[in-house]
Amino acid sequence: MVEYKKEFGAKFEIVQFSDPICTWCWGAEPVLRKLKAIYKNHLKLSFIMGGLVRDIREFSDPLNGIGGDINKTNASILAHWQEASRTHKMPVAKSGFHLFSDEFPSSYPQNIAFKTAEIQSEELAKELLREIRIATALRCEITSKPSVLVSLASKVGLDVAKFSSDLKNGEEEFYKDLELTRKYGVSGFPSFLVRNLQSGEEVLLRGYARFNDFKSVIENVLNLKLEIYEPKKDDILEYIGSNAAKIEIMEILNISENECDELVDTLIKNGKVKIVNELIYPLNSPSCRDGECLI
Repeated sequence: MVEYKKEFGAKFEIVQFSDPICTWCWGAEPVLRKLKAIYKNHLKLSFIMGGLVRDIREFSDPLNGIGGDINKTNASILAHWQEASRTHKMPVAKSGFHLFSDEFPSSYPQNIAFKTAEIQSEELAKELLREIRIATALRCEITSKPSVLVSLASKVGLDVAKFSSDLKNGEEEFYKDLELTRKYGVSGFPSFLVRNLQSGEEVLLRGYARFNDFKSVIENVLNLKLEIYEPKKDDILEYIGSNAAKIEIMEILNISENECDELVDTLIKNGKVKIVNELIYPLNSPSCRDGECLI
């Protein structure tokens, strides 16, 4: 059983079995952000790293043409991510994708980076995970490079010296996550463990899940009757947070793309936000300086 830390007011937990470079995990962000916005402190959200690719040269996904030759695989991964994006709507680069190289053929370093960051701060680790996904999906960086991971760790406010010295412990924690992944029989990402923190009852959802899938489990299987918060358009900057894709705002506020465009256009005209790489950034965030979003 997964070890849980109870947060004040938390009634249930959603644990995503994940990998930082999994496109469907990137695609799950809008639903997870909506769940957090609606259930607020009733929900504890955490991640178990499942290690999707130990070595891409030994990986085999014949359906999507992924595995073996790295150059062909990078092209196939981009096509796969773009196809997935048409379903989950999270933005993906149009070209330039080169996730793997002969020197960096694994996603394990990104997994280990997340576990290393957790040693310092669970919240900053989640921010690092988000930044790894952004760098992978939108900036086409090889995010397994140590220099890239250290740069992203610094960006989210982690102590870089401690981050570097903790890597060995982070690797050990990652292998514990791999054991939990096998224990729960998870072979695809994302998968979600939804658990009632009071009764201990838990349900495993496999694959990409929508908001109503979670809501049904929470209410009908875990028998949790919780007061929910209805997000308001006036709070859009709160939901944008450090950054957000349009689909995330649409999901949280339950609005159309046209309504979202109108809201964002107003914020841009009022000097509140700027769009970079299809993400909305508040101009007073650490990612922005002197009216410019820093990427």
